[in-house]
Amino acid sequence: MTPTFRDRSYPVIAIAWGKTVQLGVYYNQNEVNQEGAEPKIELDGFYICEAQSIDQCFFLSESLLFILVNKKEVRILYT
Repeated sequence: MTPTFRDRSYPVIAIAWGKTVQLGVYYNQNEVNQEGAEPKIELDGFYICEAQSIDQCFFLSESLLFILVNKKEVRILYT
C-alpha cells in the first residue's frame, strides 16, 4: 500500500536517484489483463534523504524498503 492507494496492495516500483526515492504504483493491472488496456503507473509518495546520496534501494517485504546511504548507513522505510 502507498500514501494514496490504501484500499489494497498494488505492484509498486521504488526509483532512487541522488537523495530521492519515488514510488510508482501500477494500479490498473486487472484491466490490462482482462481488457487489454494500456498499463498505467502513477507516481505516489517520495522520500528525500538529508545525507549525501542514496547508494542502494531494495524491498525487504511488501511495504518495507531498505535504503543504503553513504555506503554505511541503513534506513528502513514503510511505504
